[in-house]
Amino acid sequence: MVIPYLIDITIEDITKGLDNGDFTSVDLVEAYHRRCSEVDETFNAVIEFNEDAWSLAEKLDEERNISGRRGPLHGVPIMLKDNIHTNDNMYTTAGSYALWEAETHFEATVATRLREAGVILLGKTNMSEVSMNLWFEALTSKLQVAP
Repeated sequence: MVIPYLIDITIEDITKGLDNGDFTSVDLVEAYHRRCSEVDETFNAVIEFNEDAWSLAEKLDEERNISGRRGPLHGVPIMLKDNIHTNDNMYTTAGSYALWEAETHFEATVATRLREAGVILLGKTNMSEVSMNLWFEALTSKLQVAP
C-alpha cells in the first residue's frame, strides 16, 4: 500500500489509486484518521469521527471489487462541517456544546447525495459556535431601519 502524501493528494489521485488497487478505502480511512489524530490537538479541527467509517469503507471496497465503482467519489473519505445533519451516529452541534446529543430527524440533502455517490463520511469538523449567529449578525448590521 502506497498512499500519496495526504496534504497533496487530490480526489483524482484517490480515485486512480483505488482503481489501480494501490490502496483501499479502508487504508484511506485509517491514514486520514491517524493524521487527524496527530494534529488535532494543535488545530482542534475535528469534533468527532464517524465510528462506522471503517465498516462503510469495507463495504465500499467490496462493492468496488464486485460491481465496480459508482463514480469518482466512490470510497473517498471526507469530513463534513458540523452544521450538516447526518442520519448516523454523529451529532450535529453547529460547534455548540448546548446542542451535543441533540437528535436530528432528517439528513441534509448534501449528505444523502454524497452517500449515494459512495463517499465515506469520516467525521464532523469544528466551526465557530452556532455558525448562523455570525451570518445573522453580518446581515442585520447591513440593514437600516426606515425613519
